[in-house]
Amino acid sequence: MVKISRNSMIIRRLQIARRIFKVDTQRLREKLLSQLQELFDMACGQAKNKNLDLMQREKYARVAAYTAQVIEGVAKGFDERQINKQLDELEELVSEARAKTKAGKAQGEVAGKGAATAS
Repeated sequence: MVKISRNSMIIRRLQIARRIFKVDTQRLREKLLSQLQELFDMACGQAKNKNLDLMQREKYARVAAYTAQVIEGVAKGFDERQINKQLDELEELVSEARAKTKAGKAQGEVAGKGAATAS
C-alpha cells in the first residue's frame, strides 16, 4: 500500500486549483480581449465617420484610445478590480459620446424641419 501524506494531498490539490484558475482566467481574458477589440474597431469607425462633427469624432477617438489602453492592461495581467474600474471608465466615455451623438442628430432634425417649412 502506498502511503500519501496530507501535505502531498494539499499540495496536489493546490496545483490542480491553480491550473483550473489559470485556464479559466485565460478563457475570460480571451473573451474580454475579443469584446474589447470589437469595441475598439467600432470606436475607430465612428472616429473616421465624416457624417459626425469634429467634436463627436474626437470623443470616439478618445474611446478608441482608452480601449487600446484597457486591452494592453488585460493582455499584461488580470487584476479584476483594476479591469472593472477601467471598464466602468470606458462605459462612461462611450455613454458620453453616444449622448452627444443623439443630441446632435435631434438638433439636426429639428433644424432640417425648420428650414424645410421656411422654404
